[in-house]
Amino acid sequence: MPELQIIALIAGFAIKHFLADFVLQTASMVQEKGYYGRRGGLIHAGWHAALSVPVLLIAAPSVWVALALGLIEGVVHYHLDYAKERLSRTLGDTHRDHRFWVVLGLDQLLHHLTYAAMIALLLKL
Repeated sequence: MPELQIIALIAGFAIKHFLADFVLQTASMVQEKGYYGRRGGLIHAGWHAALSVPVLLIAAPSVWVALALGLIEGVVHYHLDYAKERLSRTLGDTHRDHRFWVVLGLDQLLHHLTYAAMIALLLKL
């Protein structure tokens, strides 16, 4: 895969993540992510999955591969968010606590490592 495609994937995932996590995320999505199966968390993960597909099309060998990886990313994203929310609520941390930011940072790191794993997979295909 040419370096320009890799750079486009990295930039595309960063933009996609910004849009899904900060622009399109509603208060109800934030509130419901920590309750398994609730609509808000599912819609939020759905945005991530849907917005990943056009990014993946930059280098995916087919639309089907892009759709499959987008779906997998949505499932992974959902479970990472659920785990982060459950942990934060169990600990009782708020935005004023250092540990809240560490947990949030870990959540964001894991999301970006998911993108790195998808890029690595595309390099193998």
